[in-house]
Amino acid sequence: MKSPYGLATARTAISPCRSYLGLKVADAATARDWFRRIPTLARPELYAAAMPDDPAELWEQAATADRPAAAWKG
Repeated sequence: MKSPYGLATARTAISPCRSYLGLKVADAATARDWFRRIPTLARPELYAAAMPDDPAELWEQAATADRPAAAWKG
């Protein structure tokens, strides 16, 4: 669904990622809602933790997931 202004909504924006990851709609919605509960001021730290020194590592899913998880756990 698009907004009246022709912009993608959160639901349509997540669809290509959801399909790529093989997630069901309900699972993707649960994850999205969970991430929305992360305090806004904590998000930059998690994003920074997810960024590797070598950008090629962004395509290694396990490594990318481990970095922010470690930052979140502190």
